[in-house]
Amino acid sequence: PAAMRSAIRVFAAIPCATPRGDRRALVTIEQRFYTNWELFRLLNVGGAIFVDVGRAWFAGAGPPDPGWLGDVGVGVRIGSNRSSEGTLVHFDVAMPLQRDGTIRGLQWLVTTKRSF
Repeated sequence: PAAMRSAIRVFAAIPCATPRGDRRALVTIEQRFYTNWELFRLLNVGGAIFVDVGRAWFAGAGPPDPGWLGDVGVGVRIGSNRSSEGTLVHFDVAMPLQRDGTIRGLQWLVTTKRSF
């Protein structure tokens, strides 16, 4: 896999600086918030605050510049309490920790996962 954009949330907010490679290092710190709030008795709602830092490189080449990239953000987690699949929809807003002209200020992300 040459581009790891879809696999790493941290790089989604940094499209022009998306690291490429077949190796990666990723550190994620996330505080999750569980609620008793249900929408229409169908959907459970939760939240998260996160910090991601990572980099990617090709084997044998060593980690390249721009080095470590990171972001900080918040998100809402919505899951069906009537589904046997256990899939959650993640709505995240992330802001990169590094800023220059090639990096967007805010990134809105919508993903589905089987975990919080």
